[in-house]
Amino acid sequence: VVLSIDGRDLARPANVAFVSAGYFAQLATRFERGSAPADDPDGVPAVVLNRATWRQFFDRDPEIVGRNIQLNGRTFRVSGITVPGFTGTSTSTSGPAMWLPLEAYDPDWRDGQRLRASGAFPLRV
Repeated sequence: VVLSIDGRDLARPANVAFVSAGYFAQLATRFERGSAPADDPDGVPAVVLNRATWRQFFDRDPEIVGRNIQLNGRTFRVSGITVPGFTGTSTSTSGPAMWLPLEAYDPDWRDGQRLRASGAFPLRV
């Protein structure tokens, strides 16, 4: 899946991964900020950001964990930022830009299609 983060006439493609609830625990993932997604009482699905994505698109905002962002009109709550170098099960050196829950998968979000993201966060060039 390709994600396009839009804002201030800026668009950047980024790979995303849809993962199961136990994904981060199974990999013994460490987080720079926040933690693995947990059940949210208000039903907002969680998103975990790759550290590089946090730095590039969210300008290292220390308050991003716990805030909501919009992806294709759907609300997601940032639960954590991974440590430098974490790529999950990806064989890519950079890994996904973010991880979304499997339950959030939308059949319209097929490989090669673009997703639109927006939220109250600064974007850097």
